[in-house]
Amino acid sequence: GGCGWDSCDHRQEFHDALNAILEEEGSGYRFINGQITPITNELEISSIEQSLSSQNSFIGASAHIEKALELLSKKPDPDYLNSVKESILAAESAAKKSAPGKNNTLADAVDSLRISKGLHKSLSDSWKKMFGYTSDADGIRHAGSGEPVEIDFAFAKYILVTCSAFVNYLAEEFGEDE
Repeated sequence: GGCGWDSCDHRQEFHDALNAILEEEGSGYRFINGQITPITNELEISSIEQSLSSQNSFIGASAHIEKALELLSKKPDPDYLNSVKESILAAESAAKKSAPGKNNTLADAVDSLRISKGLHKSLSDSWKKMFGYTSDADGIRHAGSGEPVEIDFAFAKYILVTCSAFVNYLAEEFGEDE
C-alpha cells in the first residue's frame, strides 16, 4: 500500500505545511498520522509520531498507539475510555516483546525486564503501579459493575503520550536484542 500521493515524502510535506498553518492560526488541533487531533504540544506530538514510526521495532505496539490516537480524535464523539485501553495495550505489547521469557501480563514483563536488564526497582515499581491503576478491578481496562469510569480528554491524552514514551524507551533501549 503506497501513500496515495506521488510519494510518502509529499504527504509528510503536506502534513507539515498544514500543521504550520494550524499553529500560525492558533488552532487547538494538529495533524498526526492522518488524524486531526486536539494535541498541540510539540513534544507530545513527537513522542506519538516516534512510536508510530516504521523504525519502531514494535509493530503491535504501534498499531495500538495508532488506534488510541484514532479513538481520541474521533469526531464528533471521541472514545476516551477505549483510547486509554489501546494505549495500555501498546505498553503491554512493547513490554512483552522486550522482556525475555513468557510474560502473561504487563506487570510480569516489567518484572522480567527489571531482573534481566537491571532496571532500578523503583522505576519498575512505578511502571507497575501506573499501569496497574489502569488494569485493576475498579480501573479502566476492567470497569466492573460499579459506576462507569469517567475519562476526559486530558487523562486520555496523558495516557497516550505516556504509553508512547514508554514504547519509545523500550524500543530504543531493548529493541535491538531480537
